[in-house]
Amino acid sequence: DSYFLNKIFYKDVKFDRFYFDSGNTSKSLSCIEFNGTNSEVKINHDPKFNFNKENDFSIEFWINLKNQTSLNEKVYIISKSTTKNTPYNSSDSSQSTTQLKTSPSEQSYPFEIYFQNGLIFFERSDGTNIVNTSKVIDTTQYNHIICNYSSSLMNIYVNGVKQYNTDVTNNAVLCQNNANIYIGSKGGNTNYFSGSLSQIKIYNQALTQTQATNHYNSINGSPYIGNIFHSNGLITITHPKYQQVLNYFQFGIGTMTVDNENEAIGLFTVGGVGGIGNLGEYFGISNLKFEGSHLIYENEYQCKIDEHEFNHTLNPSARQKRSINNDEIADFAQNDLFKPYVTTIGLYNENNELLVVGKLGQPIKKSDKTDTTFIVRWDT
Repeated sequence: DSYFLNKIFYKDVKFDRFYFDSGNTSKSLSCIEFNGTNSEVKINHDPKFNFNKENDFSIEFWINLKNQTSLNEKVYIISKSTTKNTPYNSSDSSQSTTQLKTSPSEQSYPFEIYFQNGLIFFERSDGTNIVNTSKVIDTTQYNHIICNYSSSLMNIYVNGVKQYNTDVTNNAVLCQNNANIYIGSKGGNTNYFSGSLSQIKIYNQALTQTQATNHYNSINGSPYIGNIFHSNGLITITHPKYQQVLNYFQFGIGTMTVDNENEAIGLFTVGGVGGIGNLGEYFGISNLKFEGSHLIYENEYQCKIDEHEFNHTLNPSARQKRSINNDEIADFAQNDLFKPYVTTIGLYNENNELLVVGKLGQPIKKSDKTDTTFIVRWDT
């Protein structure tokens, strides 16, 4: 959720944290709580989410339905359907023509994911044909869900386990529309969701079985717990699942004892149980493997800027109206004395694709009399 690049609207939601085990605070997820009455998250229409028949995609999330096992009504989790934004009619004098109103969207939709009668449904429609697949889930616990569409096959992964494929080869061909994406409701009007969601992700490709398993088991999708730096003699643990592995019962870095022969039970033992009692599986590492190595190359590129080049700026403060949507340059930026400061350098290939971007530690003013050279270094 980027303030400048994405417009995500939150309504009556609560940001919280869910713990898989109340006795183990190291395994948790940040989540969004929905009240089931009027709370929702909305993202305005974006054509990149219009997945048609030829477009593979996956939608992933963690969900807690709070024991809603007997719901006959559909409870919508995430969908791109029902409602779209349209401008007001120019004849309506009470509203500005620049404002938008909501109105019914097209009948087709690339995805609807909802819960009903103990099942999670993954559904698509081209306006005529509706295809879906479903899977029973345990509503007494947090579940990891992946709704997958790959080569006209629909399936659902529940906690890393895939159900059977539903073949929709001859159905739901053109599923695009102009609808917004709604999380926690159907079109912002009905079928509100009660519970919590976490780590909602939409991929423009289908996830594999290996990826689904890793995402479920590792929370952050990585099978690796850290890195080994031989030249420095360091082993780093970066995986969030093991963030407290070296701090069991307040024995952390600085006071940690590794295989202390004076201790009856090692507080942290590589190759051992790594914990006390039944909690060892959460706090200990029973097996460490080193897998893969590669050289790191340092690249250097010298960017020479002539005195007359790059005298423009994209900073909104240099516009008449301080907005990136305004093209009129402010008065102070229209004379020969104006020289913008350089804050960011990007390197592009011949196809104008951004390859490297670097932020300067402080803004640098270009010279009025000589060329300026920036040296950009990066590792690959």
